[in-house]
Amino acid sequence: MRPERQKTVRPRRDVPGRLRFETLEARAVPALVVNPIAAVAGVQLNMRIAEFAVGDVTAPVSPTAAVDWGDGRSGPASVVPITSSTYGVIASTTFPNAGTFAVKVTVTGGADSTKTAAGEAVVSPAVGAGDLIPTATSIAAVVGQPFRGAAATFSDPTAGAKASDYTATIQWEGATSTATAGTVVADSAGNFHVEGDFTYATTGPKFVVTTIRRTRDGAVAQTTSAAQVAAALRSSTPTPATATAGSPFTGPLLRFSSAPESGAASDYGATIDWGDGTTGAGTIAATAGATADAPPAYLTVHGTHIYTAAGPYTVTIRVEQAGGGEPITAKVPMTAYAFTGGLDSGSLVGTAAGVSVTNQTMPVLSGTAEPGAIVALTMRRLGGGDPVGVADVIADASGRWSQTVGPMGGAFLLYGVSTPAGGVPSPPTLLNGSRPIAVELNPARILAAGRRPGADRVTVTYSVGDGTTPVGLTSAGSYSVRLADGHAVAPASVRIAPARGRSTARSLVLTFPRGTFTRREAATLAVSFAGAQGATGAPADPILLPVRLGGR
Repeated sequence: MRPERQKTVRPRRDVPGRLRFETLEARAVPALVVNPIAAVAGVQLNMRIAEFAVGDVTAPVSPTAAVDWGDGRSGPASVVPITSSTYGVIASTTFPNAGTFAVKVTVTGGADSTKTAAGEAVVSPAVGAGDLIPTATSIAAVVGQPFRGAAATFSDPTAGAKASDYTATIQWEGATSTATAGTVVADSAGNFHVEGDFTYATTGPKFVVTTIRRTRDGAVAQTTSAAQVAAALRSSTPTPATATAGSPFTGPLLRFSSAPESGAASDYGATIDWGDGTTGAGTIAATAGATADAPPAYLTVHGTHIYTAAGPYTVTIRVEQAGGGEPITAKVPMTAYAFTGGLDSGSLVGTAAGVSVTNQTMPVLSGTAEPGAIVALTMRRLGGGDPVGVADVIADASGRWSQTVGPMGGAFLLYGVSTPAGGVPSPPTLLNGSRPIAVELNPARILAAGRRPGADRVTVTYSVGDGTTPVGLTSAGSYSVRLADGHAVAPASVRIAPARGRSTARSLVLTFPRGTFTRREAATLAVSFAGAQGATGAPADPILLPVRLGGR
């Protein structure tokens, strides 16, 4: 007769904000098998006392279990999956008295069906003088990897006891599994440990039964230890990652899986040390194109971070699984690139009054960015107006970019946005060291300089071919008078004198602090700004002009 079936409909959430419904079916519980039970009066027993197989029992209809211990006591038990179609009944109790007891295990499954199976518990008398005293231990193993360690410990009050006085066997997968020989070793405290080797083929909770026999009189002790077998994690070879300093990095860092099954992303946790003194949690998701619960599929650790400075970093990722087991640690090389840009050195004439000057209408702009990033350049006139797109350029494999732009004219601010391949665009960044850029085709030619008698002023004669006022011409920081004693004095203000006639020559009036010039002496006027030329038309930095200082 086929077991009775029960259908359950429940909502399932696969994608945030979206539900779909599925029908789950659970068979009634088939026959149970109760394992042999060996205990000691007064000593707590923890073991898997029964097992049953269910063809397609699913989590929404979870079986429950209870145990009648046969001595007037009863209580609940836990049902845990052993494999995809096998369950175990785990129970804990302490028999107060020795004897043989008829134990009954009852399991309730789908459609409220129940099954009951009977077994036997043989309870040895309480430990007395000269008896072996066993103690269970906790075992953590990884599926597919050899485990070597202690399955149990014990003590013997007999004077002069040594490890060779005992033999031991270990049943690594419960009382019904095949026994293998254990090795008894003594420690410095006078206790003994039963050690062995075993490789688990499946994950999940296991119960390890250890039986110890004293050879001189045949005394026997037995204990059951709990083992947790975790999946084996493995990672792919880390791939170097790149980021842009000052901009958010968001992306995959490491792929990993576990054997024999990867499980769901929620079964794992990840922490990320970004290599700059900060740590944070990683996000785990199924790798695109892979099935997260079937080998050799991979899960992926993603992270989000902002590096404040450019440079190489080492990102350390640690992945752990909820069921325990050995975590994995991987190191990912990370390079945070600086996003920079401005006038290329071949187009830069100089800097005056905080402005970068070029004499090219089609200057070259260059800088650095994350390799493969698209750099979008825009300009905004100093006088105002909307930003105007200048060019889009891709950074090469070394992180360098260069682009000829134009025709350009006047003074403007240069902005850029760097968008890494598959990454997050940077905020709009003011480039060129935050300095404006000015295009000047006709630099000023400085002709002569002289002092006006009876005043703290110096007159500078200059000419400009197109009549424009070059950047830096009227900046006080572009001038200084060097006195004979080596002292240099800057003017307090600079103004352009009114033009006279049709001459292309113009005059500047440099006003110095009152009382600067008090005696007759020869001095030198130094002129320094981008694009300035001497009287012959040759560029110089600085241009030096003699000035004769005199009294009233």
